[in-house]
Amino acid sequence: MRRRLESDFTPPSDICPHPEYWHTGDCETTEQEVVELIGALVRALQPELVVETGSYKGVMSESIGRALKQNGHGRLITFEIDAVLAEVARRACRRLPVEVLHQSSLAWTPPGKIDFAWLDSGIETRVQEFEQYYPFLKGSIIGIHDTAPHHPVRAQVKARLLDRLSPIWLPTPRGVLLAQVL
Repeated sequence: MRRRLESDFTPPSDICPHPEYWHTGDCETTEQEVVELIGALVRALQPELVVETGSYKGVMSESIGRALKQNGHGRLITFEIDAVLAEVARRACRRLPVEVLHQSSLAWTPPGKIDFAWLDSGIETRVQEFEQYYPFLKGSIIGIHDTAPHHPVRAQVKARLLDRLSPIWLPTPRGVLLAQVL
């Protein structure tokens, strides 16, 4: 995948005046630097169960899967509603401890505690996912993508979730919320 500057898709903002410092494959793929950060978090946190919503082409899924493989334990369950993209993600994650499910994340019940979650599905479903998975997330670390002030996800998170999170808002071009679930 050809790397492009994030500034091709995201204009400068007060929280991120230099989006050209970040790179991405396209307007839907998470910024490469954020992908690397989440992979490093998975290495550091040593989770058993990781959940990702919105696999897209599997770039983040592969990074998380590689981190889990390097850890020597743990697995990722990731969701993609588009059948073609789910297959692309499966190919990207072959031989990694990753299960790509072609279904809505909202049609799934976790088998137990989720140690780390990366929520990056449709804008309209991220808060719903958190609310559905909340009983399985207490004490866990989560990341939510697209939480910059210009994204609607931020307003939804602030209105409905902040009382259950200890947040850190990262000033990336599209915004990342990292939080411990209370």
